[in-house]
Amino acid sequence: MKNNIVFIYFLIITFSLSPTVCISCLGQNEMSTDTINIEGFKIIPLKAFDYNGNLVIKEDTLFLVTCCNFVFYPFGKLTDKNSLKKSVFKNWTIKKYKRESFKNTNLAPPVWEFFEYVQVTFGKNKLSFFFDNDPEASTHGYISKGEIWDNKVELLQHIKVGMDINTFCSKFFVNYPPELYKRFRVISFISCISDITQHFTFKNEKLSNIKFVPQP
Repeated sequence: MKNNIVFIYFLIITFSLSPTVCISCLGQNEMSTDTINIEGFKIIPLKAFDYNGNLVIKEDTLFLVTCCNFVFYPFGKLTDKNSLKKSVFKNWTIKKYKRESFKNTNLAPPVWEFFEYVQVTFGKNKLSFFFDNDPEASTHGYISKGEIWDNKVELLQHIKVGMDINTFCSKFFVNYPPELYKRFRVISFISCISDITQHFTFKNEKLSNIKFVPQP
């Protein structure tokens, strides 16, 4: 798996990647002009999925590179620890928290910057967030790692553990051939501008768990 991730990272660095991201790749029906051809079958992504054009197949996992905000804002945009209290995470338990601030004198005028690491849990579910206010960064908050194991946790557009694979795929693709349901047990989204990958694992065509894995 580690060698596979290194290879994916190489692909991301090698290709010219667009820094533009959509507000949300969900709830929009416009079809992309891209077609993903896999073993004689065609996957057509939604235009807002912002498919990067790169894919990797590793055993039963399909990796797709996307520039959509959903890969680091799957619960909506969060900016700091306080924003968690006003979100779906308001009842989660904060297990770890670290904040540091510094004066960036490389900017004119100098700017006070901060970054935060927050780890939260809810039953078996756990997520780690990274937040900052770097004026030169394209994003200021994302899930750095974590895992979701039950349907008490819901992502945007009602994506949650237990949903069927057809409904899941309809959130991101205009067409995803049923013949690929058993071919790929895991569908993974790699962000083109961040270091996070989302793994959606299916069992008996039902979403079994969701994992957020950082690149090495």
